[in-house]
Amino acid sequence: MANEINSEMDLTPSTAAPNTKTVHVGLKPYQALTVAAIEISYQCKRQFTASQVMRYLIERYTSDAVAKMIAEYKPSETTS
Repeated sequence: MANEINSEMDLTPSTAAPNTKTVHVGLKPYQALTVAAIEISYQCKRQFTASQVMRYLIERYTSDAVAKMIAEYKPSETTS
């Protein structure tokens, strides 16, 4: 996984503020992202941030999450 993070995507913090948006994730999810970033940083001997972990998750797992959420929350069609 560490090699995937380093080689497949640009994880440098964005400095292009006009092209960014903010999403509130709440304290506990942010803490989970921070703990993950610390572990990745320690294992890879390179600094990672909570934002970089979030971007990694979004870029890699959004399609799967969309499919699972649709399957879970889509109203069932009843045939009469």
